[in-house]
Amino acid sequence: MTTKEEKKEALQNAIDEGNEYDYISWDGLLDLCDEDMVLGRYLIKELKKMKDANKINFDISEIV
Repeated sequence: MTTKEEKKEALQNAIDEGNEYDYISWDGLLDLCDEDMVLGRYLIKELKKMKDANKINFDISEIV
């Protein structure tokens, strides 16, 4: 089971990676969540919400 702290850390890592490379790839997402798709779906959902709210400005088109 994934804890709130693990989700928060994984989301911050995804944001950091996106900011560093100007996008986040599917492979990058899988690396961040160690192929745990519960965590992966959470990251996709949260990144999409953040993108829709203009809170992040890197490309997420490969993962949504």
